[in-house]
Amino acid sequence: MCRKKFESNSNKKHKIDYYDLDDLDNKKHKIDYYDLDTLFAGQHGFRNGHSCETALHELISLVNVNRDKRLISLLLFIDFRKAFDLVDSRLLLRKLFHYGFDASALNLIANYFTDRFQTVKYDKKRSPLMSIKLGVPQGSVLGPLFFLIFINDLAFISELVCKMFADDTTLVDADEHLETLIRRFKKN
Repeated sequence: MCRKKFESNSNKKHKIDYYDLDDLDNKKHKIDYYDLDTLFAGQHGFRNGHSCETALHELISLVNVNRDKRLISLLLFIDFRKAFDLVDSRLLLRKLFHYGFDASALNLIANYFTDRFQTVKYDKKRSPLMSIKLGVPQGSVLGPLFFLIFINDLAFISELVCKMFADDTTLVDADEHLETLIRRFKKN
């Protein structure tokens, strides 16, 4: 069964067209919807043609260009702890609405996040079921996509160059003077 993927309300169309609903749970399936034009171009995680190597290549190239210009590069490496577990589905649904998802798609996605429970089993003992209020299901096909959409605007809150691989984020700036760089990093 195939369904049309979403299109933004803007005139800008996304690269993607269709996906196979019957194949969504096949983890080996390459999914084109990770190539949404809406996703930040500096995000290299979970996207076709992108990898940690492409992110690293862009960072090294940028540092080399700065070095050739005799500039000092300052890089800040950020790794968000338990990032996938901290996604708030209510905020994610608001973002999806602003990306142009219609009410029926939003209701379906809201249902995906509703009534989720977890338990822990150790030896022969099992904990009581606990409701899951935050996070995207890890190991699912949709989890990484929802995570990327959730953090998509992170790159736009700073004037610094931003490169991302999933939740690993690197901020970069360059200047002739280290003190100026440090001041800009503190400001951003």
